[in-house]
Amino acid sequence: MIVPLFLLPGDASEWQDWLRDDAPKLFGVVGAVILVNLLSRPLIGHGLRGAVRSAARIRGTEIEAGERRVRTLQGTLTWLVTFIAGFVGIGVALDTLGLNVTPWVAGLGVAGIAFGLGAPSSKT
Repeated sequence: MIVPLFLLPGDASEWQDWLRDDAPKLFGVVGAVILVNLLSRPLIGHGLRGAVRSAARIRGTEIEAGERRVRTLQGTLTWLVTFIAGFVGIGVALDTLGLNVTPWVAGLGVAGIAFGLGAPSSKT
């Protein structure tokens, strides 16, 4: 992430204030995003494997066919969790740096609505 120059402290006292106040918050955000990414894959895989084994026992089918589904879903859900954690982390980091992220979130919401309304009409 590139920090705009107007957000950088100018003199030594501003740097000290920034290091005391904002740097721990930024490191906490980065640590939380990394932790979420590290924990999401095994937790998602464990939950999906349990669900597939239960379904296989109930249906009386083989577990191997479900393992392929687990790998596919695990990759997709892990990517989704990584994307959401990264997006939230970037928003919190920018907010910590003093940028107002509310217009960005509102803009993405409007873009999502426009995309959602346009998607059904593009199916022909």
